[in-house]
Parts: sequence; C-alpha cells; structure tokens
Amino acid sequence: MPFMTTQELLSQRRYTQDDIHRLQQLMPELQGDNRQRAVSTIANLRGQLDTIAAELAMANAS
Repeated sequence: MPFMTTQELLSQRRYTQDDIHRLQQLMPELQGDNRQRAVSTIANLRGQLDTIAAELAMANAS
C-alpha cells in the first residue's frame, strides 16, 4: 500500500466498508461463480481493512 495520510486512510476505510456492504446486499441474488467471486472479493476487502487498521494504528502511535 502506498503512503497515505491519516485522512486518506480513513476515506479508504470508508470506501472499502461501503464496497463490502454493497456486495453483501447483492449476495442473495448471486449464484454459482458470481457468488464465489463475491465471497472472495469480500475476503480480500476485509484483508484490506486489516491493513488499513494497522496503518491507522501506526499513525496514532507516533
């Protein structure tokens, strides 16, 4: 992840949370491969949230 300011990290966290929420809302309509891709994407986005949280923790520690 490139260097981001705290404000950029907070914005990125919000966008990522919104993306997860939108995918979760679509899940009942998805079937087969599309559903599997959505599940994988949500897992990847949650990993990004973990990375953002760690970056924010480091920013707050300094």
